[in-house]
Amino acid sequence: MAEIELIGVPQSTCVRAARTACEEKGVAYRLTPLPPDTPEVLAIHPLGKIPVMRHGDFSLCETRAVVAYVDRAFPGPP
Repeated sequence: MAEIELIGVPQSTCVRAARTACEEKGVAYRLTPLPPDTPEVLAIHPLGKIPVMRHGDFSLCETRAVVAYVDRAFPGPP
């Protein structure tokens, strides 16, 4: 299965929440440090907000949705 890519600046509390979900689940991820409103972010989130996530061909935006996806898609503690 492809590695999760989280896109957003590490200083963001919302990006930190998504990273924490991956860490708690033991899910491998790669952080691509990009600010909001960059072309890569806008390709996934129409308002240019971070974090956004790519997992293979699947893309997702909004922190709560990313955390819920990681929780449901991977085994481990909730």
